[in-house]
Amino acid sequence: RLITAAGGESAALNLVFTVTTKCNLNCSYCFQNNTQRRDAGEDIISALPGFIRRETGVRPAIKKIRLSLFGGEPLLRQAACLTLLDSVQRVCAALALQFEGGIVTNGLGAAPDFWQTAAKSGLKKVQVTIDGSEKVHDSFRQLNGAGTYKPLLSLCSRLSETFQLSLKYNLNRSSAECF
Repeated sequence: RLITAAGGESAALNLVFTVTTKCNLNCSYCFQNNTQRRDAGEDIISALPGFIRRETGVRPAIKKIRLSLFGGEPLLRQAACLTLLDSVQRVCAALALQFEGGIVTNGLGAAPDFWQTAAKSGLKKVQVTIDGSEKVHDSFRQLNGAGTYKPLLSLCSRLSETFQLSLKYNLNRSSAECF
């Protein structure tokens, strides 16, 4: 009811789905370091298409569904991400709605075929975070003791060929000189 009341006549239903609060990095500034890390349950994942059907049933103005996969790091649950994208894409097709999938990610650890499969399932937007220069970024974001700046830039180059890529910059005392 809150969503219906808040979104009344909007032509788009914007959904942010927290796939997991777990992460493969341990950034010192992350608010989720102070939360219990857990995955979204399969019951919640499987309930999303029904939620969309109900909302569009009571809100006929909705013509587009935007799903943003969020975490922690959603790529830790790639199968769940693909299930969500695919199920929402299917329900949108059945209801003649537009679908736009997105993901907020550190971009690290995707299986070789993940991005191609995700694109086929409706993923259109990818947002990654850069924390400044290589030195500053790598001081915050390491994977298995190694910096992530260079692998991230390489990934961004590849992703920009297929997806609408957004870069998020974290500005703080350490990174201010980089911007």
